[in-house]
Amino acid sequence: MASFNETLINKDYTRISSILNNDDNEAGSQRAGATITANATNTSTATAATTATATIAATTIATIIATATATTAAATAIATQHTAPFDPTAVLPPLDNSMHQNNIIKFPTLQPDHVMKEQTHQFCSFP
Repeated sequence: MASFNETLINKDYTRISSILNNDDNEAGSQRAGATITANATNTSTATAATTATATIAATTIATIIATATATTAAATAIATQHTAPFDPTAVLPPLDNSMHQNNIIKFPTLQPDHVMKEQTHQFCSFP
């Protein structure tokens, strides 16, 4: 039979072991809780990053579409302003025989003033 002191020592050992085991269990629970919290935080961070990336992509696409729409609208407005039929007689001088050479029409070209005066004198002088 164990002595009184041995019994006390065994009880103390049992109590100390119980306390240590409980502390280990609590520490394990805290570590598990911290791991779960860290995992949840990481998941939240990853979700936020994915959402931010998707938002940036959506904003970029929306900007490109808006730019293309504005460009198309501007081009349509410009094209609408310039749909009047082209009338060449409004911008060209009347054709006369001096502008024909070998059945090819010669269009007038701008010449220096002294050349223009000389040509005018040649064609418009009367005997």
